[in-house]
Amino acid sequence: MLWNNVGGEIENYDADTPVVSYSFVQGGYSGTSNIDLDPLLGTLANNGGFTQTMALGASSPPSTRG
Repeated sequence: MLWNNVGGEIENYDADTPVVSYSFVQGGYSGTSNIDLDPLLGTLANNGGFTQTMALGASSPPSTRG
């Protein structure tokens, strides 16, 4: 997921075009099954594990797609 960031996450470090597929990308990005829908992430919190994460809400598009 590339969402609610300042940009620049997708970089071209060589002559090839970066491939992004099956991702939630704010503003859209060409590629197979990329989606430009707000993923409705929760706030940064301790959801278990070694680092804080942003959990998906029950109505979040990523959690409703199989």
